[in-house]
Amino acid sequence: MEVTDPWPHIPPPPSLISPHGASFSSFSTSTVHAAVIIILSIAALVGAVLLSIGLYLLCSRWMKPRMIAGEPPPLCSHEVVVQMAPIRVG
Repeated sequence: MEVTDPWPHIPPPPSLISPHGASFSSFSTSTVHAAVIIILSIAALVGAVLLSIGLYLLCSRWMKPRMIAGEPPPLCSHEVVVQMAPIRVG
């Protein structure tokens, strides 16, 4: 009994390992991608630190003395406060 391959016309799958090793172009692009990711991560961390420092300074130097003194918070330039006279019933 001879066993025949039912799929003789299909070529074998390509090898995942290149016979020449890693090519320079794929190595350089992966290195560039890794460098870009690292740089963006560092930039995001620096931005978060600067934002937190800015918010800390804003709250501690500008808002906190106003809250301790009992002053109302500053109004935006487009807000208008209208105080009505007390309503008397009776």
